[in-house]
Amino acid sequence: MRKERKADDEDAIKRREFKRQRNEKKNEKKRKNPTADDSDMKKTSEKKPRLEKESSAGTGEPEAIQKPAPEDISFALEAGLETGGKKSRVHIRKRDRLTHALEKAEKQQGDKSFEMEKMIKRAQGEKVLDDTKLLKKSLKSMEQKKLRSKKKWDQRIKQQKKNTADAQKKRQANIDARKAAKASKSKAKQKNRKMLGV
Repeated sequence: MRKERKADDEDAIKRREFKRQRNEKKNEKKRKNPTADDSDMKKTSEKKPRLEKESSAGTGEPEAIQKPAPEDISFALEAGLETGGKKSRVHIRKRDRLTHALEKAEKQQGDKSFEMEKMIKRAQGEKVLDDTKLLKKSLKSMEQKKLRSKKKWDQRIKQQKKNTADAQKKRQANIDARKAAKASKSKAKQKNRKMLGV
């Protein structure tokens, strides 16, 4: 045991000595070239950009400082990238959008001025809802889907009511049977007592 402990202690001493020498070398490098460490610090700060916060005058609440956006962003539009912001009609239901598109398509049908506009939109990758047959078909399918789901839901509610009514009937039948069994038992006991003369 003692020999093992001694061997462990010697290994520990060697490790400590090695770490001490390594730390001395690092400190020596820092003393010789202090700017190298600063450049490393700059690299780490560039990797994780953070917004600096300042307190606004009077309120004491921090406000984020924002960098101004570049003025020329036409390359993003040409590449088909999103420029940010939600579409204005996100909250409008799909059916309303389709009916609006159908009305618009019927008005624009045959106009040459809108044909060029449609081609440009298609080239940019936008969806152009101009086929009246398809729009009517999709509206009809949406209505049918709505009716089917309504029927399913009504059927589900009907089935649920039936199940609860059946369960209540079964419960009531069990309660009545239990009452009858209890009453017959008590009558039988009374008869036995009378027969025994108690």
